[in-house]
Amino acid sequence: YPYHLMKYMNSNNINTDVIQAGRAGSSVKYCHLVADYLLKEFDPDIFVFQITTHDRSILALDPIETDEKRIRFGYDEIKESENSTSYYKIWDLSDNIIHLSPGLGATVSKHYPGKDWSELLNKIYNEKIKDKVAPPLSLESFKNYIATWYEQHIRTDYANYFYYSDTYSLIDYLQAKGKDVIPFYWLKYKPEFRSNLFNLRTYPSVEGLFGKKNFESYQIDNGYHFSNEGNAKLVEKFLGPTILETMR
Repeated sequence: YPYHLMKYMNSNNINTDVIQAGRAGSSVKYCHLVADYLLKEFDPDIFVFQITTHDRSILALDPIETDEKRIRFGYDEIKESENSTSYYKIWDLSDNIIHLSPGLGATVSKHYPGKDWSELLNKIYNEKIKDKVAPPLSLESFKNYIATWYEQHIRTDYANYFYYSDTYSLIDYLQAKGKDVIPFYWLKYKPEFRSNLFNLRTYPSVEGLFGKKNFESYQIDNGYHFSNEGNAKLVEKFLGPTILETMR
């Protein structure tokens, strides 16, 4: 939907650059990392924060090669003409983090069958772990780690607590920098909230805004991703008007 958002803004006579900084399979923890990069590289005025689900995390690595130890990003810039606004796509170029998702977990778990992502899992191992970390880590040990994380960690009080803590702290950090933040969930489901340090916050969800029937009509896969039409409707119905209101 970021490209639809740029078109929407232009159609309302607001010429603004739009940055697509999302990454498939990433967690809220990753959002902290990419937001830090965006502040340094672009210093945006508004952050649209699609809060991902709680069942994702990061496996941090310490590569042998010095130039692979830092978290790195890059971007492509697209302009329709020399005088037009820019559309940026951010790329995660880091060799030292692996994004843990339910899909990868179910692939190696013996208890939760799901779609087989073995090809991707092997690719990640060969590109980021094999002969790249010390002490050496075998493919089998790597799979066992992901299986343990999937079967144990993501359903714990610990994971639920820091899901909310990581989400709220990122919003607070950005707002403390003087940035406007538009947070929203994709799905209505949330894990149990249990904290005495901070209160539960209410943000809208796309599923709630559209209603179950319409939401499902725009889905194109079991990952709840929207079709091109659905993303355009999301911008028209929610994101576009919300950003215009924020800018007033």
